[in-house]
Amino acid sequence: MPSFRGWYGLTPREGETVAELRAGEGVKRIARRLGPSPYTVDDHRTSAFRKTAAEGRDELVAALTR
Repeated sequence: MPSFRGWYGLTPREGETVAELRAGEGVKRIARRLGPSPYTVDDHRTSAFRKTAAEGRDELVAALTR
């Protein structure tokens, strides 16, 4: 995961959020686990989508597993 994070320019927190998304976790559960508000988690998720040109969770996971 760290190499993909660097390739796409994801921040460490975005990388943690994406790792949780890959595991199938929802935004609220990620927020409880990592500490920020659900709004912040959603911002990290949206930023990761933008940086990887993914339009959803499935595309994001596919982009990071190529």
